[in-house]
Formats: sequence, structure tokens, C-alpha cells
Amino acid sequence: MKLDNVEQYLDILLKDFTTGKNIIWATNLNDDDEQMSIEEISKLTLLNNSNIINYRFETSPLQKKTRTKKHAEVATPIWMVNNMINLIDENYFGRENVFNYETEKSWKINNERIIFPAEKSWIDYVNNTRLEITCGEAPFLVTRYNSITGEPIPIKNRVGILDRKLRVVSENTNNLEDWSVYALQAYKATYGYEFQGDSLLIARVNLLNTFEDYYLQKSKEILRNNNQNVSVPTDLMEKVANIISMNVWQMDGLKDTIPLINPPIYCKIFDWQNNKSVIFAHLKNDIEPDSNVLLRGTKNVN
Repeated sequence: MKLDNVEQYLDILLKDFTTGKNIIWATNLNDDDEQMSIEEISKLTLLNNSNIINYRFETSPLQKKTRTKKHAEVATPIWMVNNMINLIDENYFGRENVFNYETEKSWKINNERIIFPAEKSWIDYVNNTRLEITCGEAPFLVTRYNSITGEPIPIKNRVGILDRKLRVVSENTNNLEDWSVYALQAYKATYGYEFQGDSLLIARVNLLNTFEDYYLQKSKEILRNNNQNVSVPTDLMEKVANIISMNVWQMDGLKDTIPLINPPIYCKIFDWQNNKSVIFAHLKNDIEPDSNVLLRGTKNVN
């Protein structure tokens, strides 16, 4: 796994919002409850001394079998990802083939501007809350590459939940300032959780790289033939990284707690609309709001 583009944001991408510490490995390849650190990842990954953090398509058949057996980890084909998200959008829009037309194990993009029902706006779609459970590398959120083969997917052909939201933002904004405002809203309304730390880190990296992809695409569209070099402002990337680290979190989905921690700690997520942290299990009515559970202090985030 290459982290070159996001190395300077690793301290944010490794954070666990619930504990205030770093996410843990939680795999069968490492000390499960050990925190992941920048130093260790830099040594093992950036120096290419180890394949300890790999995209699933890079792992050996034995590793895939082991992880599938222990954590039920499987790679969903992108055409199936597209099919499932299309069903969600069909229900949202009240019609089929909004973003693309499905073919046999593939799709053809609808290049026409997305038209929304009379009672819904494009901003409503951007703010529509969606969650990928046991997200792995987050293929349902962003589709930068084929999760089976590793083949890169051009921006115009991507079909993830955030890909669709960012396409809508790009179609309805005329400058980078407005684009950034609504792109951040899209990220705030999109969630996912994962048990294994290495997969979670990959998911977070994928989401951050996706933001950069679409930002640069929008900047080229605005500048057109201008040869000016554009990059995403560091402060904006930091904002996105923070949103990602709070919205895409580490959790045992069967227990709604931080994996492998005793006593158990129920996971928190951030409610951006009401500007407060909430216990995820409360949203599922699994535990009462006044339950005697071990939690870190909570506070609002500006």
C-alpha cells in the first residue's frame, strides 16, 4: 500500500474518536490490541520492508482465506456494489438508471446532468445520511479501483456513494469555494465502520484520496486550458481527514464496541447536524442513554 499522498495526514487518519488514542491492529497478523503508529507504518510500508498493510487484491490466497475465516472478510465485485447502490438511488429518486445503466457485470455511465424529483434538491441528496457496515476498504463509499483486480477506475466511471455525491456537487457548483463547502457536507453525511485496523486505514486513505481526485478535477474544469498547477489546500485536507476519522470508525459490529478492549467501550460517532457526539448503539436502541458504560468525555466539535 502506498501512502505517499497522505503521509502528512496519517496522525489524523490513525485517530480513534471514541478513545482519543490510535486505532488498533485487530488482525490475526499482529498483536491485536496494539495501537497502530506512524512510526511502525512508515517503517513497514513506506520503506517496502513488509507487506503488512496491503489492499485486498494484493494479499496472497492464504491471507485472504485466513482473514475470511476469522473476520468474514470478502471482496465485493464493483458491478455488485453498483447494483446495490443503484437500488438505493432508485428508491430515492423514484426511477431507474439515474447515474448509470447496468450491463452484464458492468455499467454504462449516464452522462446527462442528474435531475432531482420536485420535492428533493441536489443538496438534500448530498446531505442524505448513508452508512457502509463492515466496510473493509470502503468500496461502497468510494470506487477508486476494482477491489478484485486493483485496476484503477477513472473518476467519470466511479459508482460509490461518495462518488455520486461528489459528482452532484461538481454539477451544481461553479467555483472551488462552493464546491468545497458542499463536498465537506457530503463527507459529514457519509459513514462506515470496520473491525480490522489495516482495512480501516485503507478505507480512510481511499476517502481522503477521493476528495483530492474530485477537487483537482473540479479545478481543471474551472481553469480549463490554464496550465496553473493546483493542489488541495493543506487546511482543507486536514478538515476532510478529521471528518473521515470521525465518520469511518473502528468497531465490532456485533457488540457496537471498540474491538478487543476490556472493559468494553461503546463507540461514539459525531452528529454533525446537531454538533454533538453520540453513542452509536443508542441510535440502534441497543442500550439506554443512561447506561453505565465506560466512555471517554464527550464535547462538541466546531
